[in-house]
Amino acid sequence: MLEEILQKVQTTNREKPFSQMVQKIVDIVQEESQQDFNLSLLAEELHINVVYLGQLFKKETQSSFSQYLNQIRIRKAQQLLLHTEKNIAEIAEEVGYNNTNYFSKMFKKLNGLIPKEFREKYEGDYADLFEEKEPRI
Repeated sequence: MLEEILQKVQTTNREKPFSQMVQKIVDIVQEESQQDFNLSLLAEELHINVVYLGQLFKKETQSSFSQYLNQIRIRKAQQLLLHTEKNIAEIAEEVGYNNTNYFSKMFKKLNGLIPKEFREKYEGDYADLFEEKEPRI
């Protein structure tokens, strides 16, 4: 189910295709968002200047790399909160946050609710919420 959602995210809300470089970053984030990586590591792996890559990524996605990564991680956390019985710490770790407090802070920043409140409020009604909360890619 999560793979279907990720495929949907990759194909929706795009006004134009990304450059090959940015698309490669988007694909890596979509597939491996739980990994501990940053734009510097990706730039090194792709043999490109980190400043240039950051500027290119922001220009094409209208989000910084860290904003984009957090949006993807939090979207995955939404799914896990509503479709599993895992606790908050397990979900935070699974989506790539080593610190549960930071995860809760980011979750609240992007959703207006802490993870527990989100689970209680939207359980069983997530489909409509996903359409409304989808970040601009």
